[in-house]
Amino acid sequence: MAKPNIKPAQAEVPNPAPTQREELFCLVLGGWLALALLKFGNPVILDPLIERPQGLLELIYQSWPTLWGYTFFALVLVLGLRLLRFQPRVSPWFFVCPAAWLAWQFMVSTQSVEPKLTGLVIPHLCVLVLVYYLGVFGLARMPRLFLFWLPLGTALGLSIWVGLNQHFGGLDETIKMVQQQPGWENLPPEYLQRMMGKRIFSTLVYPNAFAGALILLAPVVAALLWQIRSQTVWLGRGLALVLLGLGLACLVWTKSKSGWLIVSLLLLVWLWTLNLKASHRRMLVGAVAVVAIGAFAWRFSGYFAKGATSAAARMDYWRAAGQIIAHNPVVGTGPGTFGPEYKKIKPPAAEMAHLAHNDYLEQATDSGVLGFVLYLGWVGGSFYLLYRYRLVELTQKALVFGVLGWFLHGFVEFGLYIPGTAWVAMTLLGLAVGRAISGNAIDKGPSGT
Repeated sequence: MAKPNIKPAQAEVPNPAPTQREELFCLVLGGWLALALLKFGNPVILDPLIERPQGLLELIYQSWPTLWGYTFFALVLVLGLRLLRFQPRVSPWFFVCPAAWLAWQFMVSTQSVEPKLTGLVIPHLCVLVLVYYLGVFGLARMPRLFLFWLPLGTALGLSIWVGLNQHFGGLDETIKMVQQQPGWENLPPEYLQRMMGKRIFSTLVYPNAFAGALILLAPVVAALLWQIRSQTVWLGRGLALVLLGLGLACLVWTKSKSGWLIVSLLLLVWLWTLNLKASHRRMLVGAVAVVAIGAFAWRFSGYFAKGATSAAARMDYWRAAGQIIAHNPVVGTGPGTFGPEYKKIKPPAAEMAHLAHNDYLEQATDSGVLGFVLYLGWVGGSFYLLYRYRLVELTQKALVFGVLGWFLHGFVEFGLYIPGTAWVAMTLLGLAVGRAISGNAIDKGPSGT
């Protein structure tokens, strides 16, 4: 594999004014991703259970069918295709790998054990690859991205507001309303468990998915606010600190153990990159690590005292995934089919799961070892590029750290199959790769727009 032409992030240079088509593309893409975060927060395999909203109130407060997201994406694609510039400065392998992975998904889908489930997943996988390419070859070459970040940052703020509302009484009101309905005891156990657990989940399917969204978006949006260049620079920095504070509070109230650990790890890595004397840096990182571990142990002491039930459940899923892979190593069982296969072999007392709670194992169970290798090559190759290109600008670092955190979260969750986070994550990964290759900053801030 050829080494990339390694360069540090270049100093900012004046960019030409964006064209109307470029501004429209940024706005429409950002708006579509904002809607994804707010309205497409359920796994694609559960799409048949999502009812079409009837009336304005349901349109505002209910989730939308994923088909609506695909329809909006068609407009994004039409606008974006005319703006793509295929000028990779690195080995083509990094850009062929996603297409090869998708082609393999189509091939193995012909052997699926549950064609209906696979039919729900394949369009979603197509969107993942397409938005990655739009990020690398389209969005990354836009002169300015304010109109892209504006709706996406607004959606993050709204999702945090919904989470805060749930924590401060919204969940209790919903529980009371549900219990007033006849036959509420017959609702799906997963739904009742989610409501009774008092864990906030905002607009997404469950708390850990919300934690993943916070990890993905809060760092880069806060960095953009921090770098607002105007006479009211203090306002931008104040908003950045408020966003991080409220985002961290929501992360705590999701009670996501994996989210806590990933944020702690990313914070330690960030501190290690600071330009400090080596001995001071080691002392700082060590002190923060002790505090983070101690706080984690205190916060979740009750969880461990009860036997760490969710961790034990994941071990059941992963053992079953190993068995499925062993029996179907070449073509897997078909995209999105972990649930039916797990149901056949799960221990009687184990919780049911529709996905493997590990995006990487899911690739191997769904599409065999080759599918796993191609996906790992796609994601791993992208982060290899980002590692080799030395990123020095604040928003670039924040973007990469957020995206890295989301993909790390994928080792214990199924975020890749939730459009509300997966579409955003793949777009931002493509943007980070494209900007790193070109040496451009992620954005020049609202004052530059």
